[in-house]
Formats: sequence, C-alpha cells, structure tokens
Amino acid sequence: MTVRVSWLYPSPAGPAGGQSREDTRLSPIGTMWPTGPTTTRSGVIPGGSPLALSGSGMTATIGLGRAVVQGTAAQGAYAAAVTAPHAVTLANGHASLPRIDVIALRVYDTVYDASGQSIGDVVVVKGTEAASPTAPAMPSPTTMPLYQITVPAGASAGTGGLTWGGATDLRVWTVAAGGVLPDPAGTAPGGHTDQLRIRAGRIERWTGSAWTELDLPSLLAASTWGAWTAYTPTWTAQGGSTALGTGGSISGAYCRTGRMITARIAMKIGTSGYSGGTGSWRWSLPVTPVLPAGALMPSGIAHGQDAGVANYTGVADLTSSGIEISSHTGIAPWNPTLPFTWGVNDLVGIQVTYEATS
Repeated sequence: MTVRVSWLYPSPAGPAGGQSREDTRLSPIGTMWPTGPTTTRSGVIPGGSPLALSGSGMTATIGLGRAVVQGTAAQGAYAAAVTAPHAVTLANGHASLPRIDVIALRVYDTVYDASGQSIGDVVVVKGTEAASPTAPAMPSPTTMPLYQITVPAGASAGTGGLTWGGATDLRVWTVAAGGVLPDPAGTAPGGHTDQLRIRAGRIERWTGSAWTELDLPSLLAASTWGAWTAYTPTWTAQGGSTALGTGGSISGAYCRTGRMITARIAMKIGTSGYSGGTGSWRWSLPVTPVLPAGALMPSGIAHGQDAGVANYTGVADLTSSGIEISSHTGIAPWNPTLPFTWGVNDLVGIQVTYEATS
C-alpha cells in the first residue's frame, strides 16, 4: 500500500484493512493541532514538498508526504502517510462542457462510513459538467482535498491531456499542538487561547474569539520591529525660556532595531510669541543614548532654513543634555543668532542614529 493510515479497526473476518505495526511507525500519530476539545485540524504536515502534484496526460501523481485527516468529532482523527508516488487517472472531458475535479486524500473506515473498506487512498472526486462548473463537494468528512483542476471539454490523453501547471493547490497545513501553523489563506479556525499561526508573514494569536497580531512584550515596543513611533521632543536653551509662538510646531519619531535608535525631529517657528532663550539650543532624545566620557558624539545631520533667504547644514551631536547642532565651520552650537537670527516660519530638521543604553 502506498497510503498508510493509523487507527483503523482491524477486522480479519470482515473487510480487508486495519493497522499494521509498520503503519504505526510510518504515520504521524503525535501531530494534533487542536480545533476543539476532541478535534484536530486536518492538514498536510510540513517538510520538503509533501504530497506534491505532478501530472502527465490525464494522470496525476501525488508524491510522498504525511497528513492528519479529521473525521466527525465522535470519529476522531486519522494519521496518514503516502510512502510511494501514487497515481490516479481522471476521466476524459465531456464532449462539450468543462468540469472541475478534485484530487483528495481519503480515509475509508467501514465502522463509520459502511464503505466495506478500512484503508487510505488518493482519490479523484469528479465534478459535474456545466458551462460554468463548480468544484464538487467532498463525499465524506474524511476526504481531504489536495488539488483541483479544470477538465476542459474534450480533454483526453490523445488531445494532450490536462494543463497540470494550472491546478489549484488546496493543501492546508497542520502542526503539533503548540506549534506555529503556516496559514497563508488565513482560514484556520482557532482552537484555544494563545494558539499561534503565521499569516502574510505575521505571527497571530487566537484570543478566544478572533485572530490578532501577536502582542509584543512591554519591553519590546513596536518600533523594535521597524515601525516608527511618534514622540514629542523637548526644545530648550542653555538659558532663559523658549517658545515656538503662534503657529509653531515641533514633532519627532524614532525607529528602534535592537539597541540602534534612529530619530528625527521637525520644528517650525511661529508667527508671533517666539522666544529662543539664550545660549545653545538642545532637543531631547526618545531613548537614553550611550555617550563616551567627556566627549561630543556626532551622530547625525541637521538642516536649518532661514525662510525665503538661505539654507544651512549642521552636525548633530549627542550630549548628556540631548542634541546640540554645530555648523561645519566654527564650534559654537546653534542658538538664537547662529547660524542666523531665527524668526518667523524658520525651520529646523534633525536626524540622528545612535546606540541606546538598553
């Protein structure tokens, strides 16, 4: 047999089949991804390209692989393994109408389905010919779809057979309890709180009622994963008070990758009520930086715009008080009169990258 199934009832006096010791060794008895108190998810077990499809003419071949097939809740789940390539032949196409056939892994268990068999098999579930055909329903709960393919009108081996590259992959995946389920289609039902799956490259958890993206630990902000997090920088002067004035604004954002922080600040001076204080200007950082003892740390660039007049560039240095900006020439940090006398609608832009203390 090329399809081995565990947990089939042996019946020497009745239908052929049952479970051998070899079946037990080959089939994946321990794989159970819960969907309920006594049910598990039907699916193919990942590893290589399990139960892969190839085809020629009207014949499909299913490659090696393992799977779990859930019956009714009372029936339980069957572990199955295809241990050698298994070929099935599809019927020729109708003279004038197309149809859709499904290639499936099926478990026959006569105790539940009165099929007269206790075996596993790869089967073709033939669809109904129609001008706009639909996929057929599965004949039993223990029939797990693998692929579907359209059989055009008049298709046969003599006319070139089927276009196997156009088959639709219906395989779904299953993993052991506690495993992270690949679920690209996003169709897996949740079975218990904190169950995990991967969908569209994101890890999601089952809350008990819905799938949500996995919450990050409190010490691991969303910005750690490449997202930008907004923060409001504090702008101060060495002496006196500062005020942006009417219509002025300041905003910031930062992105964290491990202990590397990239931060940006945008500031605009308003139309009235502006005050630049006295002495050098400073801007606060979103995360405490690592600083060398007794030294400035050049970590970025700054852009200053004297509205309608000129643009200026500077070097953004990290200090224990935050960011200070120095011009390329001279050592005095930017202040109310350097690199020009600041006023209405003037702009400051800063971007720095630095190491965080934690």
